[in-house]
Amino acid sequence: MPISYTNRKGSTFFLCQGETKTGKVCYYFAREPKGKEINEMPPGYKINESVNGVVSLVKIRPRMIKVDDDFYSVPLNNGIWMDPPTTTCQGIMDPAYAPL
Repeated sequence: MPISYTNRKGSTFFLCQGETKTGKVCYYFAREPKGKEINEMPPGYKINESVNGVVSLVKIRPRMIKVDDDFYSVPLNNGIWMDPPTTTCQGIMDPAYAPL
């Protein structure tokens, strides 16, 4: 049975396999099965759905920062928490500044 995925809009997509001009294998989702249908997930890939409901197959990338690192649990100066990848301010951790 081919792999199918129904997105948040209710459209069903089927995982298909194609070939590039150079002969490499490429995977794509189509509304109707075309090309070679895939019956099991390729190793190292996962299904991803965008905010707009576009379905794609993406490679699983290793995480650079682990969730259990101590970096996430330590506040910086004056109670301001910083986001490690972009170092942007997440907000002041004081109840007086809490949004209403």
